[in-house]
Amino acid sequence: NAWVWVLALSCALMYVARYAINNWAILFLQVCKHYTLGDAGLIMAIYPVTGFAGAAASGWMSDRFFASRRNLPTLLYGFLQTGGMVLLFFSPPGNRWMDILAMGMIGFGVGGLIVFLAGLIAVDIMPKAVAGTVKGLIGLFAYVGAGTQDWISGLLLERHRIVIQGQSSYDFSSVIHFWIGASILSVLLAATAWNVKRTE
Repeated sequence: NAWVWVLALSCALMYVARYAINNWAILFLQVCKHYTLGDAGLIMAIYPVTGFAGAAASGWMSDRFFASRRNLPTLLYGFLQTGGMVLLFFSPPGNRWMDILAMGMIGFGVGGLIVFLAGLIAVDIMPKAVAGTVKGLIGLFAYVGAGTQDWISGLLLERHRIVIQGQSSYDFSSVIHFWIGASILSVLLAATAWNVKRTE
């Protein structure tokens, strides 16, 4: 089923955005938003809490309000993730509450997208007999995306490393576009499966 590959690629790109926040946001908060390590850690703590909430609400919400259709909720969660990243990366430093809101939006969006892209949509459209295989394939793509993200992000940040009086700092402008671009492409790919039907 070609839609499995579409979902796998969408999930891989979503994991680029997810692990960009997991692995690099704490450095971004210190370098670009001028937080101490402790304060950056406190803001990062919002991310898994709202991620749990987003995951917990996703399946129930799509069953209760969208007649078990995952397309519109997936799009909404994707907008939350991408919008949160734009808010976090492009808002000016010095506004703690805006950064907390942005991190909460990202976490909630990622939590739901993990449920939809890595699970429910694939299970909905494929026969139950191959559900485990499909989820395993999508999971493989997801973690390849996560690992590739770290490699590319590291290269981009190293290329834009700035040394001032012997101290290293980093220009995040290129890598931010990579992360947000991956998030947008993930949403667009997921949207192409808007009306896909279950395979019997």
